[in-house]
Amino acid sequence: MFVYFNKKVSMPGGTRLRSLAWNSQQGWLACGGDNGLLKVLKLPSPGSSGDNETKKDPFIAAQSNLSMNQTLEGHQGSVLVVRWNECYRKLTSSDDRGLIIVWTLHKVSNLIPVDFTQSSSACLGLWFEEMVNNRSKCVVKDIKWASNGQKVCIIYEDGQVIVGNVDGNRIWGKDLKLKLANVEWSPDGRLLLFGTKDGKCNIYDHYGNFLSRLHICFDTKGEISTIMGIDWFAKSEGYDSRVPTLAIALSNGKIQMMRHEVDEEPVLIDTKMNITCIKWSPNGEVLGVVGSWKPEIPVNAEIQLNVQLYSHDGIHLRTLNVPGKRISTLAWDGGGLKLALAVDSYIYLANIRPEYKWAFFGGCVCVYGYEKKGTDDHCIMFWDTNTGKRNAKFFKGLIRISGSDEYCTLATMGTEPGQFILSICNAFGQCVATRSTNVEPQFMTMNKEFVFVSSDSMVCSWNYRSSIEPYLSGKLLTSDSKSAVTDYSQTFHLDNHVRLAPIQGKDNATKQNVDQISCVCSSEVYVMIGRDSGILHRFILPDLKLESTDLLQCRPQAMELNCTCTRLAVIDMDGILKFYDLKASTKRKSESESGLTCLNFERKDVWNMKWADDNSELLAVMEKSRMYIIRGTELEEPVSCTAYLCTFHALQILAIQLDEIMQQPEFPGKQHLFFYETKSLRDTHQIIEAAQLHDAFLYIEEHSHPKLWIALAEAALQKLDLSIAERAFVKCKNYFGIQFSKKVHSLKDAYEQKAEVCTYFKRFDEAERLLLQNKRVDLAMNLDIKFGRWAALERLVISNVEDELQLTYDSMGKFFLDRQNWKEAKKFYERSKNYACIAYCLQKLGDWKTLDGLMKSLKKGDPLLLYMANQFWSVGMCKEAVAAFTKHGSTMESIECCLDLNMWKMAYELGQKYDQESFVNDSFNQYIEYLLKIGNYTLAIEASEAAQQNILAAKLLKAFADKLRDKQVSSQILKQVYVLMALNIGKWKTSARSLKVNDSSMESVIERPWHYAEAYHLWACVHQHLYMNDFEDAFRASIFLSEYEDILDVHKLYSLQAVASYYAKKMDYCISAFKKLEEINFSQINTKENMMSLAKLVVGDSFQPKPFKDMEAICKECKSYFQVKDKKCPTCDTEYFVCVGSSCLILDEEFVTCDTCYHALRWKLAMNLHHCPLCHADLKNCKVSKPMSKFQRRKSLR
Repeated sequence: MFVYFNKKVSMPGGTRLRSLAWNSQQGWLACGGDNGLLKVLKLPSPGSSGDNETKKDPFIAAQSNLSMNQTLEGHQGSVLVVRWNECYRKLTSSDDRGLIIVWTLHKVSNLIPVDFTQSSSACLGLWFEEMVNNRSKCVVKDIKWASNGQKVCIIYEDGQVIVGNVDGNRIWGKDLKLKLANVEWSPDGRLLLFGTKDGKCNIYDHYGNFLSRLHICFDTKGEISTIMGIDWFAKSEGYDSRVPTLAIALSNGKIQMMRHEVDEEPVLIDTKMNITCIKWSPNGEVLGVVGSWKPEIPVNAEIQLNVQLYSHDGIHLRTLNVPGKRISTLAWDGGGLKLALAVDSYIYLANIRPEYKWAFFGGCVCVYGYEKKGTDDHCIMFWDTNTGKRNAKFFKGLIRISGSDEYCTLATMGTEPGQFILSICNAFGQCVATRSTNVEPQFMTMNKEFVFVSSDSMVCSWNYRSSIEPYLSGKLLTSDSKSAVTDYSQTFHLDNHVRLAPIQGKDNATKQNVDQISCVCSSEVYVMIGRDSGILHRFILPDLKLESTDLLQCRPQAMELNCTCTRLAVIDMDGILKFYDLKASTKRKSESESGLTCLNFERKDVWNMKWADDNSELLAVMEKSRMYIIRGTELEEPVSCTAYLCTFHALQILAIQLDEIMQQPEFPGKQHLFFYETKSLRDTHQIIEAAQLHDAFLYIEEHSHPKLWIALAEAALQKLDLSIAERAFVKCKNYFGIQFSKKVHSLKDAYEQKAEVCTYFKRFDEAERLLLQNKRVDLAMNLDIKFGRWAALERLVISNVEDELQLTYDSMGKFFLDRQNWKEAKKFYERSKNYACIAYCLQKLGDWKTLDGLMKSLKKGDPLLLYMANQFWSVGMCKEAVAAFTKHGSTMESIECCLDLNMWKMAYELGQKYDQESFVNDSFNQYIEYLLKIGNYTLAIEASEAAQQNILAAKLLKAFADKLRDKQVSSQILKQVYVLMALNIGKWKTSARSLKVNDSSMESVIERPWHYAEAYHLWACVHQHLYMNDFEDAFRASIFLSEYEDILDVHKLYSLQAVASYYAKKMDYCISAFKKLEEINFSQINTKENMMSLAKLVVGDSFQPKPFKDMEAICKECKSYFQVKDKKCPTCDTEYFVCVGSSCLILDEEFVTCDTCYHALRWKLAMNLHHCPLCHADLKNCKVSKPMSKFQRRKSLR
């Protein structure tokens, strides 16, 4: 950060100023002084629409011309306090006689209030009194508006406090009986802080109730110090809560920064000043302190006024000495780029050059960080100044940014206290390497190999190239390549790493730990570390060996080495630039000789600098609001500019207006770039245009630079002065240019020479036109072919020359193919009938349908078929891949494709067709064995079904269901598995030539495939009836459970039957179920006695069981009785079916039979169902029927 004076505004009659206030939104500056002086000055705010001069040239320093200068009359005494209410655009002033006036702005015409929705430049008018309050008893010490502008607090010297609203109404008043000095609102408007003349600070709520006393951590040792300033920054939403916002200053020079009013670990500063006033910058990052130095000998000491700037961490940033005898106050402008100081009878305006978090690297990428509103994250913008592309990344706790070559380094705060993260990012914002360190990155620099981070005493070097090199080369770090990427990273304490020799002019008794690091810079050869005392350590890379320790004649703040590491440019804390010759310092014979050689050159008020990367004598510096180019020690004429320097290459400077960018950091543009040429380059262009080339040659010999010789050579080529062009190319060692000059010289025709020169400057259309004028169509065609101008070549090619047309279309297709424009490339390949490239483009476009059509159009055995088949194979299009393989004649590849894509049915078909059935079968068996080995039954079942190995699939499903039964999964899942098993058996019976099976364990299953599914379906139906309180149907369904004792758990089966019988009040059946349970051998506590006692408890002691008899039903055909569980009348052989919907017997109702599982369903239920409840097959085409006797069945068959 750098500060320098820009303007001085004097008050009429030499009236002394007492107060200042700057409206940050509209740019009004109010100043109050003795004899009732009160003025409102209008300065252009940054980015305002009225700042026309800045808009014309944004790189010129912000203007300070006054556009308003109005004297407000009403005060008679000294105006001690002026305060803006920015929310309501009011001005409040008070004098030493107790008079308070509230002013408001009106238009001149008709005194109509200003329309505040207009721009600030339109809000020009006159200020008039709106409210007046006169309490002549005592002096007003301070006035503060709340951050929302709705309340105001006024304190008087005698302790009287008044709080009112914006309309002028008093809210409350109170006599605190204290000698008040300052007042401040909390950002949320809930607290009031009152500072007293005896150095105390009391906290009250906004109703005037005392809460507590704020703890002042300084030990005054009996000294009474007045609180000279309290400033509480009104932070916005998302502001980092770890950053101090409350600053309290004492008259003895002590400042206490706090995060909140009860902060137990505040930041303490001793400014060694007699403080007059303090004020936070508009963004809360910098605290401005004004006052005077404390003299070592108070008697007859000369007063030296100054302004000190501190960061919110308490780090001293800059000191600005101020001329004058008395300084009253300071004020910030809205952008934080200007300071206004009230000194005697003058207003001093100072410009501030902030130290932004930014870097420029890669030749075209600007990276900068800013705080995004509403979040505590820092947004890091990577802006490509060539293409305009922007990539935003978000990091927490950004501290510093540094850049070099292809990468930049972001230093951020870690998640743990005292931990910091270094992240290497490329031009797209992608993080390629990270490292954590305990060294706080107060200073950071980097080169192509290393990142150097330092705190006030610790240094960390990170050889980041060794971290990213293995990934850039695509190889793993092995022992053979270890030496190529040796890691030289290290962390050390500076005093332990160097052995300090006695320095002339310095007290040897000074403690080394007090001498802190003040700046760091690096090149590819050296690392330079400067300290507060002026000591400069020079380390040699890569092993960081100390080469020398020298003494500068200043306290360095910024350093930079030139491209040859022979000269060091140093800017000290006062902004003075000096040059040091490193070449001479390395020739010292002993340590007792003088250190660096300081050149006889000095510039003041320098805040930025940049060495040329191709000339060790050229340096660009920013001095106040001007940019100078220094050649050696000679200055070129300055240019007005406040941009930040990025690069200095080929006699051209690129700078970026960061002040403007930070106003809208999300939208940087070309208008923020500043390009400037050195005087020698500008003069060369002028001499070439105005004089002879020979004169330009002589001038460039005196100011030799490759860029100048190139400019002369190109101008000579334009004029076909090949002799000068060749000599110029020789001077800049451009071998290609020399050969080109000879080639042009060898051409005899002037048209051809001009065409060749146009080709050199990439003016191909003009070159083609010249050749065609000379009737050299062949040369024009060669030109287009050489430079890939296929569209132009198409116009020149004769239509009947088929080979040339095909070459043209193929080349044009390749042109678009290289740029991944597959659609355009396909069009030209279709014209040239290049089927291979067409297939490639279709594959890239994903147009598989067209690629399939192209495959069908090719002849058998075409090699392109193999490529197409592999492409189809890669995306899982098995049918098309097999067709392509078959057409090519690769039968084994087609079978392997089917096997790879698990298309087993097709694989078996191809195996049978090409006599490879055994190969397919072996592959299938190996695959199934592997899946069963890893326990993946689902894939094994899917593969078996796909291969139409239905009996194997059924066997696997049964084994899978047995595993699930052991795991006690739900009955619904088991039913689904058994349904799939039955369906596979059904498919096998339909397609198999023989119903014999080798596996004896599957014979019973094949005989009754639906038996397992019926058991779990019936189990679920009984539960469903019970849950729906349909106890009669639950009982009827439970009768058939006994058929499935081989599948269901017997204990659970008869328990469910007993429950259903109990709720249906069928006690005979309930007791029968209990008897069945008694016969079961229980391995646990349940015994026969326990079961009988449970039966008595459920049925009751008074119940007398009747002789048990199975439930019977009346046959609808012969009217005889038959047992329900038999499902058949023994008299007439009429068969009855169990409804799969209700699990009850169907007697005389119509029913439908499922075509898949052949189970019956009542017609009334089937009318409301679309699928079979058991197998879930479609019931759409099922026929309706009734129970039939044996005679009726025979008759229906006839």
